Amino acid sequence: MSGEIIGVSALRDILPCRPSMLLLDRVFAESENKLIGLKSISMNEPCFMGHFPGHPILPGVLQVEAIAQLAEVGLWKRLDPERKGDFYIKELHKIKFRRPNGQCGIQSHGQEQFRRRMQCERNRRNPPEDHGGGTDHAV
Repeated sequence: MSGEIIGVSALRDILPCRPSMLLLDRVFAESENKLIGLKSISMNEPCFMGHFPGHPILPGVLQVEAIAQLAEVGLWKRLDPERKGDFYIKELHKIKFRRPNGQCGIQSHGQEQFRRRMQCERNRRNPPEDHGGGTDHAV
């Protein structure tokens, strides 16, 4: 997976969500455990219509969903290559949004790139739990 760039059409095949909820346009795999996800956003995104009108900010819940999608892209081949189950976020710790993603970064042509890095590290203290069927994965 190292050096691979995954485009939006491949992401649609990998992620089990409708196009309106796909929060990644491209993923660059720096290594097997380090991914960079990109999403181009514009002022016409539905979330900006009501989330702080006049000072649009990308909602944190959408940022967390983008991170979850990025995690699934990085982990599905290792944890569920046959795609028999789903991935869920089990816990989030110390999440901080240090500066808003929104108007401050939108360029003159009306788009900004929302960029998130994710590094997969196995949490040795809390290994994945098996909930009977063994097909759902917490990330």
